[in-house]
Amino acid sequence: MTFAPTSQATNITDPNRKKALLLHYAGEAVHDIFDALPTTADENGTDSYGSTRDVLTSHFSPKRNLQFEVYTFQSAHQENGETLDQFATRLRIFAKRIPFHTRKALEKELHSLQEQDIIEPVTGPTPWVSPVVCVPKPKDLTAIRVCVDMRRVNTAIQRETPLQQ
Repeated sequence: MTFAPTSQATNITDPNRKKALLLHYAGEAVHDIFDALPTTADENGTDSYGSTRDVLTSHFSPKRNLQFEVYTFQSAHQENGETLDQFATRLRIFAKRIPFHTRKALEKELHSLQEQDIIEPVTGPTPWVSPVVCVPKPKDLTAIRVCVDMRRVNTAIQRETPLQQ
């Protein structure tokens, strides 16, 4: 359930009232969690509805567990009844994921591309997701080049063909 329809239906526009109502509807447990979180002021320098919503959304969003991903990758073994081809395919899927040692560099590069307004974040469902490959730059091995694998997208492009007469 989202809070926006409630605030629109009750015609509440004051950010401080929206914040109070959000915390009230979320319940006492969420209010206690909010009190323990570091709050950040919004662009007006106040701690209002927008910054409260952002802090709570960030706290309750699922996080990636890097230690578990490393453990899962390192403990992969062939299952009973799994053919060698199936196991190799599963290992390739593991390998297509972003390598653990380049994830921080990838996050830095994506943030840089977002600041340059080259890419924009997508927060909701999207019909297209393309795999990303990170390649170290030849002159600076700590920097990466982000490459998008467009093979799946290219198969869906409908090309114009000349009219046949």
